[in-house]
Amino acid sequence: MVSCPKCGREAPKDAILCPYCGERMSMAPAEFSPLTLAAMSKLRELKNPGFAALISAIFGLVGIWGFGHFYVGKVLRGIIWLIVGLLLIMSLAYMSYSLGLLTAFRLIYPPFSNMTSSAGFGSIAIVAVLIALEIIGFYWQIFDAYSSAKNFNTYYQENNEAPW
Repeated sequence: MVSCPKCGREAPKDAILCPYCGERMSMAPAEFSPLTLAAMSKLRELKNPGFAALISAIFGLVGIWGFGHFYVGKVLRGIIWLIVGLLLIMSLAYMSYSLGLLTAFRLIYPPFSNMTSSAGFGSIAIVAVLIALEIIGFYWQIFDAYSSAKNFNTYYQENNEAPW
């Protein structure tokens, strides 16, 4: 057992951080044992849930979902999120473009200006649904990447191997 330089409590000999206060344990390079090096490599293997959420949010803002899942190691889930995000963005762009053309066509070509607005309302409703799906999917993929990173870390700390 080693005494923590900050709080003075006893910590395991191979501890890198104090389990009570989080202070870095001071060790000279000569004091590194294979067990300590194994503990350090284990820390490198853990996935940061905040980082997974952050890269999901940054790429997700432009409709490229799934990057947090790639970071965590869930490649198939990342590819699925990527495809879903791109399909939603393309559908939203197509419907918005179509709605704009329909409106412009009615303004430019007077005989069609008396048409009922049911086609326009239907397009607006579809665009609204696509926007709602885009917002829900954006936040859900961030939450899913964050949860996957936490699950990865829990499993890795208990079993000393990656879960997937």
